[in-house]
Amino acid sequence: MITFAAGIIVGIGLQLGVPPDSAADVCAPVVDRALRAYGLSLEVMQDVSWDIDRWNDNDTLPQELQPISGYRFYGRPQQCSEGRMTIALTAQCGITDIRSRSGCRIPGVRYGWL
Repeated sequence: MITFAAGIIVGIGLQLGVPPDSAADVCAPVVDRALRAYGLSLEVMQDVSWDIDRWNDNDTLPQELQPISGYRFYGRPQQCSEGRMTIALTAQCGITDIRSRSGCRIPGVRYGWL
């Protein structure tokens, strides 16, 4: 019965446009297209990680149930021995910022912290 109820909740969430919790599943194609504009690709990035940004506007809900406000991609291009690139995205995977930092400089990409 619990599994059935969880399935209904997930199904309703997907129908209402609530994105899944895996940022990689949601935004990877957008990030890959953005990286390709700089001669890079997602498949060759090293030390890849994703963060989910969430609104914290409901004190009664745990953090993992707060609404998603955006995603962040982190990865190190092969030509960088240190540092990484950061791509900030909205909840709908629109890119809001692309930067490199900590010694990793990519031509055409802003350098510094988000």
